[in-house]
Amino acid sequence: MKIQAKNEAEKVASSFLMAFGANDFAGARAYMHRDMTWSVMSRGVPGAGEHKGPDAIFEVITPIREKFGPNSPVITPRCVVSNDRTVVLEFHGGGNLLDGRAYDNNYVMIIEVEAGKIIALREYMDSFYVHNLFADCD
Repeated sequence: MKIQAKNEAEKVASSFLMAFGANDFAGARAYMHRDMTWSVMSRGVPGAGEHKGPDAIFEVITPIREKFGPNSPVITPRCVVSNDRTVVLEFHGGGNLLDGRAYDNNYVMIIEVEAGKIIALREYMDSFYVHNLFADCD
C-alpha cells in the first residue's frame, strides 16, 4: 500500500516512514524536529523508553537496525488515520535478521506534526515477540 497523503501531517509522517524504512536516516532526519521525542511504549525491548532529539534517537535505533539482514526490515503501511496535526499509522515490519531468522511484526505509530516537522512519535508493537526474538541476538 502506498500512502496517499490527505493533508500535510500525513505527507510528513509517510515521507518520514518511507525514508526510515529504506534505512535513509538522513532523509528521515529531514522530517524530525530538533527536539522530537520518540517513545517506544513497550517495556523489555531494545530501545524502550523515551528518546529526545534526532541524535539520541538514531543512537538507539542504529544498533537495532544493524541486527537486520540486507534490505530488512521492509515496512508495509496498512492504514492511516489523521487530523491536521496527528497521524496514526498501522504497518507491518518484515524481513530477516542477520542470523537468518525471520522478522514479522505489526506496529502502530502515533506521530505528531507541527510546522512540517515531527515533534513526537509513540511506537507500539508486539513487545512479547520482539523481546523473545532479540533475547537471542546478544
